[in-house]
Amino acid sequence: MKQILGLDLGNQNFRLVLGTQTKNFKPKIICVLERPSEGLSKGSIVDFESFVKSLKKTLDEFKGIVGHLPKNVVINVMGPHFSVKVGKGAAPISRADGEISETDTGQVLEKSKNISVSPNKIIAHVISREYKVDDLEGIKDPVGMHGIKLEVESLIVEVFHPNIKTIKKAFDEIDYKIEDMVFTPLASASVCLSKKQEEVGTAILDLGAESTNLSVYEDGKILTTTSFPVGANHITHDIAICLKTSLDIAEKIKLSYGSAIASEVSRKDTIDLSKVSRELDAEISKKYLAEIIEARLEEIFDLVVDELKKIGRQGKLPGGLVLVGGGAKLPQIVDFAKLYLKLPARIGHPVKLELEDTPEEIAEIIDDPSFAVADGLFWWALNSINSGKINISSPLWTRLKKIVKIFVP
Repeated sequence: MKQILGLDLGNQNFRLVLGTQTKNFKPKIICVLERPSEGLSKGSIVDFESFVKSLKKTLDEFKGIVGHLPKNVVINVMGPHFSVKVGKGAAPISRADGEISETDTGQVLEKSKNISVSPNKIIAHVISREYKVDDLEGIKDPVGMHGIKLEVESLIVEVFHPNIKTIKKAFDEIDYKIEDMVFTPLASASVCLSKKQEEVGTAILDLGAESTNLSVYEDGKILTTTSFPVGANHITHDIAICLKTSLDIAEKIKLSYGSAIASEVSRKDTIDLSKVSRELDAEISKKYLAEIIEARLEEIFDLVVDELKKIGRQGKLPGGLVLVGGGAKLPQIVDFAKLYLKLPARIGHPVKLELEDTPEEIAEIIDDPSFAVADGLFWWALNSINSGKINISSPLWTRLKKIVKIFVP
């Protein structure tokens, strides 16, 4: 089987996962890499030359390690001005015997795209939430069933078209092709939530550097997916401002001595900053540091609470909250999430990646919550190939539709 390259375009770091599938149809990770990214802010390219230069440098280094890289890449897309809408489609079943095929599901999903698309946006995903066959509702996969009419309710993700064009141009500049693009909140959710978690009701929160992504699943379908323009870097910035130090030192202080729950830290506990950097010669209250962190976390989790209220799931998700992203490494954040949301909470892992023939050191790296998006991109591509499903917003699907129209007026 061909190799798959998943590339997480993080605002702070590129994370790459190269893998394939074994003879036993198990995923195999060949190599991983994490390197600083440049020219990106909040999912958008803000300095084209810097972005292309850092992207090329990273891919060239990766190629030097593994010897060969596929020219097709699966990436994540985010950026501002995205929107999530609900679409509905209906069509008669095409076969004379009434048996529903993949063609029928593809047609109704295509019809559900008949919505008013916002200016300067394109549809990135059309995801089925549930199907209806005649009068039978709540169907997850109708293929093989029989009926007269098929209906679907879908979740439609629109992304900012100018940003997508700029990203594609950047990859063209270094002679790589984007095979598929996955909305960032969906990437981590696709690999870090088990089928059981998707059934009982679970939220996954990806605490990235500059944004926080949320997806909620229940009854095996996605209820909502969104992103908030605040992330783990904002906590670091707050610490740097309050302690009058650099961002690099603030990040070290946050991860080494920080706490997400200020009430559990004694005022008597202090931090000797000289142990973090020779440039510093002072002591600060550990509780004061925790209060800085907690204040920003409350802002982030207030946004989560508001989103859960919108869909009527505040405090009503038995599967609780799964935390991924670099921000999930913050000490005591799991306990904070449990207290603030009144839900079970845990650190997420790529539970769907049942690896085979993968070195232990690589398996440990991809198990890190900061690799959740890159893991998800690899899994998304692998799952699409194995299921034979085509993203109906992909260039391949567009070409197939044009071919069909030639033969079928």
